[in-house]
Amino acid sequence: MKKLRMYHAQLPNMGDLLNVLLMEEYFKIPMKRATPLTAELSGIGSGLGQFTLPDDRMLLKFVEKTMGQIYPKVHIWGTGFIEDKEWGAFYRKKMIFSAVRGELSKQKIEKILGHELDIPLGDAGILAPVLVESNIEKYKRYTVGIVPHFKEQDHPVFQKLVKKFPGAKLIDLRDEPHQVIREIAQCEVIISSSLHGLIVADAFYVPNYHIVVTDNLLGDGFKFDDYYSAYGLPHRYTDVSLEGIDHLTSEFVRSQYQVTAEMVDRTKQTMEAAFPFKRRK
Repeated sequence: MKKLRMYHAQLPNMGDLLNVLLMEEYFKIPMKRATPLTAELSGIGSGLGQFTLPDDRMLLKFVEKTMGQIYPKVHIWGTGFIEDKEWGAFYRKKMIFSAVRGELSKQKIEKILGHELDIPLGDAGILAPVLVESNIEKYKRYTVGIVPHFKEQDHPVFQKLVKKFPGAKLIDLRDEPHQVIREIAQCEVIISSSLHGLIVADAFYVPNYHIVVTDNLLGDGFKFDDYYSAYGLPHRYTDVSLEGIDHLTSEFVRSQYQVTAEMVDRTKQTMEAAFPFKRRK
């Protein structure tokens, strides 16, 4: 059976592996990782800039005449940009925008193309519940889930947060991804420096809050702004290096949480309907 060529980051953590799990376990489509030059589909992640070139007309024409003609078409399904900057032209001839992560990425696409688009918004990580047992979120095991970005796993602030909350769970995104999803679902609230820690929590209606811990992550926070822009919401967060952690309580997380169950359910329906390939039995 021919495998679907899909572009996604090749990183050993749950957020990026969601691409593989959704394709093979839910949509039942065998896939293999491809480059932006050859991919048929781009999914969860911030790799939309990988489909652009610097403002170099000769280079753009060369790429379009070579790989752009051999593999002209690619579907974009929930991908976003990594940072807030000016991006060059798309080099694939047929960029089909089935969905993009947020309104901010949509605006950047429209600026590149020179016209407005009517396309769905959302991150496909919101479909994470289809990968585990139904209603697992009803069986709570942890008061607070602490979810570091995998690049920040060893930062001491996360151990301080675990000690701060009785019954807390430190969740390692590098663990087996189904187990990571279950652990997030079984928390009463989530505090996370990882975007997909927050998104998976949203998917299970678990109140969550973003903390900024270091400047080790790619981008400038744009992907967080972009994700919340799909809901028409501001991005609320705490920079713990400036504000500390004393104010971070379960009650504070709940008071700051803005994403409603209706928003989540609508986005789940949107992302499934926007999937550009036929699900196999």
